[in-house]
Amino acid sequence: MRCILPLLASLALTAVEIPPEVRPITTKLDAALSEAERVCHVSQAKAKEDAVKEMEKLLKAEKKKKASLISTDLEVRIAALTKDIALLKDEPLLQATELDTKISKKEFTEEDWAAIPAQSLKLDAKEPRSNTKIKVAAGELYFIVPHPTDAWKNQPTGESFTWRGKDDGDMKLMIRCGEKEIPGLFVSETGLMTMGPNDKGCGDNEGSIRIKIIRVH
Repeated sequence: MRCILPLLASLALTAVEIPPEVRPITTKLDAALSEAERVCHVSQAKAKEDAVKEMEKLLKAEKKKKASLISTDLEVRIAALTKDIALLKDEPLLQATELDTKISKKEFTEEDWAAIPAQSLKLDAKEPRSNTKIKVAAGELYFIVPHPTDAWKNQPTGESFTWRGKDDGDMKLMIRCGEKEIPGLFVSETGLMTMGPNDKGCGDNEGSIRIKIIRVH
């Protein structure tokens, strides 16, 4: 069973102006949806924990045999389920992971982006390392959410690209912490977080894209 996706994003409530008299109702609805999602994840974790216990019993019995055909497979399955359980119990990370999946599948919309309750930051195409003013400390985890359709323009060709850039990586959104380049949208490396287009000569670029930064841990 797949749990509902985060609250306001799932209903796109921020896409319309909510009358003041209706806001208490929507607030209660959000709270109810949040609790339903939490319970859903807890129940999934419990079911997988029960499965792991049964597999561990079977694995213990298999290891007593001289030649077991399924011990290795059981160990792999237990490890995978244990990883899933840890994720299900970490609600902020689970939501960020689901969001990352939606972005990678190109199913993330402008309405989804607008529904994320975080301030946006505009990145100028002329600036290779815009300062986010966030210095990532050890143990912290952030998730970057680029606007899906914002585009910046590469010169001298005049071509426009979203944060994904060209197929060869040019004009792709480049995230750095200190001097380390960050692959993907999850940021856990320590240091000052900066961002900009992957372009050797940014000075003649045009336009900007917006991003939102979610603090996961």
